[in-house]
Amino acid sequence: MYEEVEASSLIAKLQGMNDPIVPEPSAVYPESAFEAAITEVVRALLDGIDHAVVPRFGLDIAVFRKSAEGSRVSLIEVKSFNDQRQGGIGFGNGRGEGPQVDLLLCNSDQMNIINKHIRWAFVNARLPHRSSRYALINSSQALRIVMGEVKKGKQNNFSVIRLAPHLTSWQVFCEELSNFLLN
Repeated sequence: MYEEVEASSLIAKLQGMNDPIVPEPSAVYPESAFEAAITEVVRALLDGIDHAVVPRFGLDIAVFRKSAEGSRVSLIEVKSFNDQRQGGIGFGNGRGEGPQVDLLLCNSDQMNIINKHIRWAFVNARLPHRSSRYALINSSQALRIVMGEVKKGKQNNFSVIRLAPHLTSWQVFCEELSNFLLN
């Protein structure tokens, strides 16, 4: 019960703040810079709650934390893009392999389970600092922004245009990350 009270009071505090728990990073590209910024937010959000953050545990960031039910695992796949591919954000490898591809090939029943534990974090590094350039979406939403279809044997990409409606400020991104990790 302690963790539930702690989490809900932290979320209420975050939503009433004018500034995010961690300042917006000025460097978000390459992807490792954005990953480091998200890890810093995760650690700040979970300060005071028993937790472990494990980088590159299948996806880019794995968060294990104590909860009222015992423990919880949350995974985050990080995507920072700066026009590497015209209008696209690659995932998996060039042969259509990798955990990201496998996740997005799951059926709808499996996707309902996955959505509770996984988020895809995006930043459009072409957009200016302090603009709406961040997105945190679940795997079902990620599937809807794929260019064409997800297939093994080819390079898979997300569409920058389809991602655009999900983009938000750093403050809102941090609040969404808090809700994902603490609820």
